[in-house]
Amino acid sequence: MEASIYPLGIIAPRRENHVDYESDPAVDRLWSLYEGRVSNINLKNFFFEAIDTFKSLIGENSNFGEFVETNLRSANLTPSMQEFLMDTVRYIYDGKRQMHVSTWDYLLRTHHDVKDQPQTGIHSTRHRNPKTDILGHPVVGDTQWIGEWLKHSDGFADMVWTMRILFGTVSQAR
Repeated sequence: MEASIYPLGIIAPRRENHVDYESDPAVDRLWSLYEGRVSNINLKNFFFEAIDTFKSLIGENSNFGEFVETNLRSANLTPSMQEFLMDTVRYIYDGKRQMHVSTWDYLLRTHHDVKDQPQTGIHSTRHRNPKTDILGHPVVGDTQWIGEWLKHSDGFADMVWTMRILFGTVSQAR
């Protein structure tokens, strides 16, 4: 697979005209719409555009479990970013996160240049093998992962925040 690398080290299928370590402009534009900085939007169109954009970034023929496994094997991610991916899988599976996605957003995007240390990193207390844990669950391994994500009460918001963290612009200010 020819891959693109995004600002926080995420690897995804190469998109035409993408420059490695830069955000995806469609994600940044959707985030502006989501934040309400643009008025007079058609919410139904926004909803479907956000879903289509996320699916195209993951890869139309792949599923979220494969995307996560690829990134967990990558040397580009900090342990905290790996834990965020696992927390996202957990959310898709049962609608619960270790911490709210907006907290992950703040921690990962504003402190991306700080290396994880045992006392500062966000790590699970139990060792997890993603191949035998929830990544293998049919909900995440299936190509219907987006529907499972959206069935949770705040699933769409969680998906948009997650897309921003994975593929959006990273703040340089702290």
